[in-house]
Amino acid sequence: MKKSIKISGDGFISKGEYDVVKIMGDASSIGDVYAREVKINGDAEFRGNLDFGKLNIRGNTYINGDIKVSKSKINGDFLVDGNTDIDEFVLTGNCKFSFDIRCDIINITGDIYVENNIYAKEININGLVKVKGNIECENITIKGSIQCEGTLKAQSASIYPYSESDCNEIKSSKIEILKYKRRNILNLCKEKYGRFSCKLMKGDDIKLENTDVEYIEYTKNLNISEDCKIEKSLKII
Repeated sequence: MKKSIKISGDGFISKGEYDVVKIMGDASSIGDVYAREVKINGDAEFRGNLDFGKLNIRGNTYINGDIKVSKSKINGDFLVDGNTDIDEFVLTGNCKFSFDIRCDIINITGDIYVENNIYAKEININGLVKVKGNIECENITIKGSIQCEGTLKAQSASIYPYSESDCNEIKSSKIEILKYKRRNILNLCKEKYGRFSCKLMKGDDIKLENTDVEYIEYTKNLNISEDCKIEKSLKII
């Protein structure tokens, strides 16, 4: 039977296989760690590859190595200097990934920074997403701001920018770039919307507001509001 470990205060986790790892305070580890469940309430630093069934964090965690997790719930800052593979990634706070991140589900309230690429099925972000590579998914919804230097590929892409946003290319069957309407806002001043810019956009059904695009290709419908600036558009039949 695999042993469990509990740290209260400052402690060190040796490499190996564990059942449950509980950290209440500050902990560090060197070497590969495998565990059915990891709970962190405080700060943790891992240097090695990690394989966890469940990961629950309230605090700040830094990982130098690859990480694989089935289910996660994180409140705080999460930094990974390695490849990330998480089936269900739920975070409230800030996260940064130096390499690729692969997930089934991504739910983030906060900011996410990715040096390489994001691969996922479902992506929901309330906040900022900044990606130097590509984003590939089935469905993505962003309420906030996006900065993608590569290509966003999806079946459905819905973006509601409340600050300046840009994406090099978007290729999606359904594309919606709409003004972000805040709930319960007092009508004391004119509401400001973030403008979205894109070089190339390809899709079937496209609906745009407050958007600048250099070139659009579409196969079915293109709906553009008066505040958009489109240099060229072409319907593919």
